[in-house]
Amino acid sequence: MGNNDKINYDIFCSMTLNERLTFLRERKGINKAELCAIMDVAPATVTQWESGKKTPGRKNLSKLAEFYGVTLDYLIKGIEKKELSSHEIELIDLYRNASESIKTAIWSILSNTK
Repeated sequence: MGNNDKINYDIFCSMTLNERLTFLRERKGINKAELCAIMDVAPATVTQWESGKKTPGRKNLSKLAEFYGVTLDYLIKGIEKKELSSHEIELIDLYRNASESIKTAIWSILSNTK
């Protein structure tokens, strides 16, 4: 893999809260309406969280972290580079450069291991 193929991990690791919220919802495979029902919030609320116009309160942050299976620290601060092993970084890089059909196959395999 050439240098041009490397992901800028400083950017990856410095995702904003609203970007993490969008990423986690999409990774979970649910739409905004479904999250609104789960969180018991108005439809515009999730849109405001994911656009960065509003930040979830403490109670909702805790509920989101629990629902997504992440820590509050991850949800609020994001992943630090030192938490990713070189193997994890390589897997992320391979995944991001894969075709959509490969990504779908990977998610299918990983979803069945839970």
